[in-house]
Amino acid sequence: MHALFMYVCRKQHMVLVSKVSCTSSGNALKCTTLLDLINVRTRQMMLAYEVKYGKAPVCGAQIKDKASRMAEAVVKFELLSNDPCSNVTIELPSDLEDITLHSSNTSFPGAFVMYNYARLSSLLTSHQQLCKRRVYPPLPNFKDVDFSLLRDEEEWHLLLNYVLQYPAVVRESAQLTKKGIGLRVVFALKKVPQFLVKFSHAISSYYSRIKILVPPEPHLLPTMHARLHLLTAVKQVMFNALQLMAIQPLDQL
Repeated sequence: MHALFMYVCRKQHMVLVSKVSCTSSGNALKCTTLLDLINVRTRQMMLAYEVKYGKAPVCGAQIKDKASRMAEAVVKFELLSNDPCSNVTIELPSDLEDITLHSSNTSFPGAFVMYNYARLSSLLTSHQQLCKRRVYPPLPNFKDVDFSLLRDEEEWHLLLNYVLQYPAVVRESAQLTKKGIGLRVVFALKKVPQFLVKFSHAISSYYSRIKILVPPEPHLLPTMHARLHLLTAVKQVMFNALQLMAIQPLDQL
């Protein structure tokens, strides 16, 4: 099948992806159109939600909408992570086997990125709620935060290699070059999804190792505030990159 995708940057444009082949071992699932592929991924996401929450909650319209959005993200990552002119081979399950929503399996990088965005969103929302309950004082203004307290190597890795590098990734994904007396645009769309996958692995590593919301002790709050500002910037970069891929992230899975 040939896939046609909406690629959004203020205005909507169409991106033509070359030949896409879907392969499967065992009893192959039929997948001859883009809609077929999205349907297969949606059913897989529904099974993942069933594993996480049980069968009853999965029947709700909200969960179905989340599964659909997760599936679209998975498919867009599968197609846009390759050169548009290259043939794409997509592995399908022999049966509708389930996956975990937090899986870092390279077969589902889109789900992994969406999961890490939702984790950050939940963390920042939890902090805001705790501030409203006066467990924590309000988050200080950016200019009043001591960022020298960020002494963990991974914190500076996130800032220097991802947050500050994001504008360069966007520039490299669409470059103007001279052609005769005119100009042409050379697209390298795969740079954005590839950036997001690496970024998500770095976020996951940091998040699993560092406790962000610490007890509300005065000597611990300045470092927590610096980390929250860092993660707010991290979340914003992820949001901007997902928007470039026409993906609406989920604040909660």
